[in-house]
Amino acid sequence: MKYIFLDVDGVLNNKKHYSKQHKKYGGRFFCEDMPFNPKSLVNLKKIIKKTGAKVVLSSSWRRTTNGMIVLKARLMEYGIKIHSTTPHIDGYRGKEIKKWCEDNIKAEDRILIIDDEMYDIEEFFKTNEIVKVNYNNGLNSIKKYESIKKLNRKEKKVWMKK
Repeated sequence: MKYIFLDVDGVLNNKKHYSKQHKKYGGRFFCEDMPFNPKSLVNLKKIIKKTGAKVVLSSSWRRTTNGMIVLKARLMEYGIKIHSTTPHIDGYRGKEIKKWCEDNIKAEDRILIIDDEMYDIEEFFKTNEIVKVNYNNGLNSIKKYESIKKLNRKEKKVWMKK
């Protein structure tokens, strides 16, 4: 099985899209009110289609009921489902993903973390398991191809730094 650990802010809703929406509608948005970048959603859908990966939500959106309702609805518009969510461990995303992997990953499984902040992720995971997106651009076409390549690679699977 293949799993994508997905962040939302900076990946599906990014600065360029946010600025465009702000100009179009006038006023400031809260994250839950702002539509996600359709290009990023299409790119995520293509990654899933080309790799067969399941989405594990690692974003802070998983921590509120309203956030999850909004997120699930937006993803379902593109036929994307959330398979699981990582546990909450004091907001340390790398530790949270590591714990989920320890509890769920089998030796033959492959993972990919798509995020715009790496403050503790790189401490636990190898670069071939990480796609770092730029907050300004989100999950663009370049990062889509990088994600597909990393998830479909053939070399031996090692999902965590020792």
